Amino acid sequence: MSIGRYILVLFPIFIWLASVKNTYVKQTYIFVVTLLLAMNIILFVNGYWAG
Repeated sequence: MSIGRYILVLFPIFIWLASVKNTYVKQTYIFVVTLLLAMNIILFVNGYWAG
């Protein structure tokens, strides 16, 4: 329920990722984040999410 605290700590990493110029790193990041998003959506729809 306190996901905001964890995201606040990771905020500098998001700024660093925005400054990455290598397209391979960006595409890999987008692929991994898309997979995690899909997994979270599937868990939420099936009722496994706590909140």
